[in-house]
Amino acid sequence: MQPVKGIIFYHNKGNSMSYAETHRISYSEEKKAFIAVDKRPMKISDLEMIHDIVQKSTTRKESFSTYTEKILAVDWLSLYRGGIRKETLKMVWYTEPQAFKFFFPKGFVPGSGMYNMPYLVWHYIKGKLSVYATKEKPSLFRKTQLFHAPLLNVYEKGNVCMGSTKIELSNSQFLDEIALDITKGFFMSEFNHLHTTISMGTSYQSMYEYCQTNPFDNDHLVQINETLENLCTL
Repeated sequence: MQPVKGIIFYHNKGNSMSYAETHRISYSEEKKAFIAVDKRPMKISDLEMIHDIVQKSTTRKESFSTYTEKILAVDWLSLYRGGIRKETLKMVWYTEPQAFKFFFPKGFVPGSGMYNMPYLVWHYIKGKLSVYATKEKPSLFRKTQLFHAPLLNVYEKGNVCMGSTKIELSNSQFLDEIALDITKGFFMSEFNHLHTTISMGTSYQSMYEYCQTNPFDNDHLVQINETLENLCTL
């Protein structure tokens, strides 16, 4: 294993301005050592790489489930030396297609249990949550089309009814753990209201019965007038 890239952070104590640049690391036969070359301003792709490395190299106990959150965008103004300003936090992430535990009111058929969902895109801004679905892996490098999330308690524009959703953020300084707290709060709530007239081509009951034992059928997703690109402008 050898170094390939270095990051240098600059901070001006006078006006609190910060700057980061990356350097490609190359081995110098003349100096018999690795040296930094080709400096350039830090890019979003560098931040994504750092996040992926932290995700893979840091072991943390997850109290809710084994799924992971993929951070797509975050308002870096919400981050400061003392931690994360949760009262101003704005971030976007997605969850992979997988089964989530749903809680329904007593008497709802097919009842509380595990249900397979498609890719879900989450948008959290200053205590308010929206959720959407996609048919493909979300990417900031293409205009990923968003669809109405096949979930109760979600309005037509994607915003979540917070009446039955209780989100308690931990004191974690990891963005993925904060995303986990928010996702957990949503799925721990009771799904008891249909807040949209959008038709999924079948009843919610039939759709949920199917995805209890099968992968979610993306043909039921209904396109909305929103893209991931717009969403990630925060």
